[in-house]
Amino acid sequence: MLGIEFGTEEMKMNQGLKVKDEKLTISAARLRDLANVLQNAATHCGSHVTARQVQALLLIAEANKAERNITRGELEQMFANPGQGTVSKMLRGMMHVKMERKGKMANTVEGLRSKDDLRVVYLHLTDKGKKIVNSIVS
Repeated sequence: MLGIEFGTEEMKMNQGLKVKDEKLTISAARLRDLANVLQNAATHCGSHVTARQVQALLLIAEANKAERNITRGELEQMFANPGQGTVSKMLRGMMHVKMERKGKMANTVEGLRSKDDLRVVYLHLTDKGKKIVNSIVS
């Protein structure tokens, strides 16, 4: 499973994150940053974009940046098992070349099969997905 590691206690504080009693709290500044990211996503991707789609793009981008592979199952675990088929359905829409209702989110993710196990599909951003992530986080 791909884990998001925040580093030392000092790094966590610098990132506006705090863990207490195994609960992650986020500072007001980090919450504002998140709101800005979601607003940028809506601006760049249209009103049909969901927070889960943005989250998936950002998680895949982070994995790709770290040169780590991420699978649909790992995304499902990160989303706290949202329901059978939910992540697959979302990703299918993001992988399609053309989707009338989802417009700008189509063709943002591609799946590449593992050379070692053809049942495993690793998720990567397409050039379009990379451009959207760059515009969202800038």
